[in-house]
Amino acid sequence: QAGHAIADGFLVDQGLEGGFHLHSPNCFDQVFNASLGECKRGCDIGQVCGKLLGLCAIARNNGGREESVLQQLEGKVAIVTGAGQGVGRGIARALAAAGASVVLAGRTLAKCETVLAEIEAESGRGLALACDVSQRADCEALVERAVAKFGRLDILVNNAHTSRPMVGVEATRDKDMALAFQGFHGGFYCMQAGFPHLKLAKGRVINLGSVAGLRGDAGFGAYAAAKEAVRGLSRVAAREWGVHGITVNVVCPFSESPGVEYMIDTQPGFIGELTDQTAMKRLGNSKDDVGAAVVFLCGPGGSFITGQTINVDGGIWIAP
Repeated sequence: QAGHAIADGFLVDQGLEGGFHLHSPNCFDQVFNASLGECKRGCDIGQVCGKLLGLCAIARNNGGREESVLQQLEGKVAIVTGAGQGVGRGIARALAAAGASVVLAGRTLAKCETVLAEIEAESGRGLALACDVSQRADCEALVERAVAKFGRLDILVNNAHTSRPMVGVEATRDKDMALAFQGFHGGFYCMQAGFPHLKLAKGRVINLGSVAGLRGDAGFGAYAAAKEAVRGLSRVAAREWGVHGITVNVVCPFSESPGVEYMIDTQPGFIGELTDQTAMKRLGNSKDDVGAAVVFLCGPGGSFITGQTINVDGGIWIAP
């Protein structure tokens, strides 16, 4: 029996022989909005028939417009720190849209609850928890409560971070460095607490880095140092934990966030100049760009990718 899936805007038909028939570009709407309840090959389009390459299998009833989606992260459980705003919010929403149950952690519970409401409004599920990642006990409690609620842990996204930007190296104080490294320590604490559960699940760890560390952006000494420490720890963990089936990767975004908004307000023209330096000439979207990349790394397609830094930055940093 034929199966259907959407891959990069194409409707694909999987036949009995295991081959695939490409109907036409963007023919999802052409086919499912057609007055006839069949595609050009005469395939039945009223049922879900399976997955193709780990992507969503789609079925839609043409008359009633009913839709069923088999999602690539269905049954998975994810923790996202710093999930109450910005990049963390976008990643959390993307993971939930892909089927994962998402535990949203942040210092301000109300912000996480707001994001959870957004996820639930989109038919997702999750749990909002207060967590100060600078405290090891909070990180351990976060993992314990996530597992107690959902029974497992498959994905850990260490996003929470804070720092004081636009401070020259000569003016950087001890407390600036300590503040910047809270996020590094938080990721480290969460990785240690999550390891036994990630080992059972052959899970995925995504740590957030920064192009500021890759490029050495002026005014970001403490922040860049902390983010490069994240990359170093991630490479070591990838090498050590690979034997357990755990992948560890770093994502460096350039996208909308409260930090970017702060820079727009306090440093007129700075973000515009950075955006002009990107190959894509735009600021990324935290859900559709950064979140989508995280979903890929956490899905079937990312199972053999580990120890890597993935720049989701529109080409602001193109390394040789």
